[in-house]
Amino acid sequence: MKKLWMLPIFSLVFTSTQIISSASAIAATLFQAKIDVEQEVCSKPAEPCPTTSDATGFFSAELNDAENTLKYTFNIDGLDLGFPIGTPQTADSGDDIIKVHIHLGSRGVAGPVVFAPLDLTMGERDNDLAIVAPDGIIGGTLSGIWTLSEGLQDQLGNLKSEQLYVNIHSSRFLANGELRGQITKAPEPTMLVGLALVGTVGFLISKRQRN
Repeated sequence: MKKLWMLPIFSLVFTSTQIISSASAIAATLFQAKIDVEQEVCSKPAEPCPTTSDATGFFSAELNDAENTLKYTFNIDGLDLGFPIGTPQTADSGDDIIKVHIHLGSRGVAGPVVFAPLDLTMGERDNDLAIVAPDGIIGGTLSGIWTLSEGLQDQLGNLKSEQLYVNIHSSRFLANGELRGQITKAPEPTMLVGLALVGTVGFLISKRQRN
């Protein structure tokens, strides 16, 4: 009976091993970006520069093993994502999302657009773009797939070296943008599982020693 305390560890190790094996089989590279007004860079002085905004967002993406597609999702809160699909969420036209871009540039530097998932001013829209803007909230999700034919191949090096950023332009901050976020590599699933495993094993061992 004294060794029954080891069973949770064996179970956790087995489960974690299965998760790690599955994650390794996927062999995808994950990226992310926290999106907020603090990272915005005002390179166009003719337009007011956003200093405060109640809006925030998060960008996540998955580069497949063949490195020919990047599946991405923008989660946006506080800006009207219904406007681009003809169902505005607010009466305020200033919070309408007009452009969603991926730019080349390091932190604190404004750079050129390398991919435009959405640009109402230019009539551009990712062929795989899907927008979900639920009633009763302000915001939603914007997702799609960046492919080689859309310039992904030329930006793979910049993506991996964290030299790309996302920029969300609203009506009130159309030129500079209202929200920005630097794209960085996300923690590997295996790393997260490993940290959880180490922490849990340590807890169980210390608990056993106290008993």
